[in-house]
Amino acid sequence: MLSLFRNNQFTTVFFLALYVGLLHTAPALGLTPEPSSLPVSSGVLFEAWLGRIAANPLFNPLAAAVLVFIQAIVVNALVDEFRMLGERNWLPGMFYVLVSACLPDFLFLTPPLVAATFLPVAMRRIFKTYKQPAATTLIFDAGFWTMVAALFYPPAIFMLLAVYAGIHVMRAFKLKEQIVMLSGVITPIFLAWLWYFWTDRGGAFWGVQFGDLFHWHHFDLSIDLRTVLESIVIGLLFLIILLSYG
Repeated sequence: MLSLFRNNQFTTVFFLALYVGLLHTAPALGLTPEPSSLPVSSGVLFEAWLGRIAANPLFNPLAAAVLVFIQAIVVNALVDEFRMLGERNWLPGMFYVLVSACLPDFLFLTPPLVAATFLPVAMRRIFKTYKQPAATTLIFDAGFWTMVAALFYPPAIFMLLAVYAGIHVMRAFKLKEQIVMLSGVITPIFLAWLWYFWTDRGGAFWGVQFGDLFHWHHFDLSIDLRTVLESIVIGLLFLIILLSYG
């Protein structure tokens, strides 16, 4: 199976889609119980745009599968663009799909899963600031997309610390650029609040968005015989991949 993804052919994306489908078959058929922690700490955009889909037992796992597929493509493109591996192939995307399948919560449409979509986008902006004399647009975008992720999953706001540190690593982070990053952070918050204000709910915005900021998503980590067997299978797959990669 590994050989299917050790190439840079565009047609491999269809095998990736099939791989995602196979790993998400059980949730789609209702064979995997939906995590009871689903509604914890969801942001204003998740409730407004995805709340109905998340509450639908049919479309919830299907939407999660599509989202994981898109994320895998984005992660793979990020690795290829910045030459993080010795060769360009589809292995990063495959690894991402496999790792996401290890988390039962990522088999369903949850706030952390949606927020994870925007983090590779922000990472790409950070990486592109390296040796760029004028990087204000990239820095603005990095702060902007990270804050968009927080509007789906409020604790993602703490990723701004990683964004700030990452830009410092990539370049000399001047005060002017730090103000630009702050502007990128404020912009999506202001637009979301403006939407709430326009619909006569301006006063409720801060409570909905940040009221449960420290109520982190509780991932389902219960251990039983089924979980142990699944972990053994996944561990064997990782071992086979590592031994075959060379």
